[in-house]
Amino acid sequence: RGRTLTRIFLHHFAARGMLSTLAKVASLSVGPFASTPPPSPPRGRGASRASIASRAMASENDASASDAMKKKKTNDVVNPHDTIRCLNDQGREVELATTETLASLTDALLVDVRSPPEIEERDMATPDALNVWWNKQEGGFHHPELLEGVPKDRPIVTNCGSGGRAGLAKKYLEEEMGFTRVYNGGGPERVRDAVAKKP
Repeated sequence: RGRTLTRIFLHHFAARGMLSTLAKVASLSVGPFASTPPPSPPRGRGASRASIASRAMASENDASASDAMKKKKTNDVVNPHDTIRCLNDQGREVELATTETLASLTDALLVDVRSPPEIEERDMATPDALNVWWNKQEGGFHHPELLEGVPKDRPIVTNCGSGGRAGLAKKYLEEEMGFTRVYNGGGPERVRDAVAKKP
């Protein structure tokens, strides 16, 4: 019965001209394209040597990667656009320039946007800062003329109580007054500490 089924099977393929296809399929299991099991891992002394060589190569790669990282870190420069996002005293998210960025600025103008009474009340003035009061209700400065004559490309660091109003003032200085290098320093203590780190 098995031979009869085989003849019927071959006759069916012959009638359709598919014997060559059947032969190719059959050759895959025994021909040069037949799948072979993966080689067995070496044993004995060969295995030890292969393992040692593999570990040595991995260690060399790790050392190269470490050297590359050290070289990159050595060649790193402060990106003036580096910022961090955090919550201010009012629980609002603000975007501040990093302390490294602030410390790297040369000839920066510090602009404290708090009102004079607030500065006196908290007794927390920003050293050497120009007080340009930010009018939150009107969305501008009370006395913008105080910034007249300041070069548009001079670095300006704004600060308030914790970065909220300073962020609004930064945006205004850039979009409405044309300054190109404005940084939100956050609160007065943060700006003071960053300035103290200047080389």
